[in-house]
Amino acid sequence: MDQILTLWVLECAEGKTCRLFTFYARDEQDAEEQATSILVKFPHLLREKLHPQPEGFKYVYTEQPGHIQKAN
Repeated sequence: MDQILTLWVLECAEGKTCRLFTFYARDEQDAEEQATSILVKFPHLLREKLHPQPEGFKYVYTEQPGHIQKAN
């Protein structure tokens, strides 16, 4: 059966700037696990916020959908 994954945004401080990481997760627990994995890879970053973006997320000239369907 297919799964619906939700877009999540992890906001981290990097000195005076902010770094954003976007990824898709099944639920909040999955999102927390992925955020932890990212922070292990970038230990110099300070976690600020993790939140779902079910309406999607727009970058300059780019758009990510709020949900995707994953085939099992």
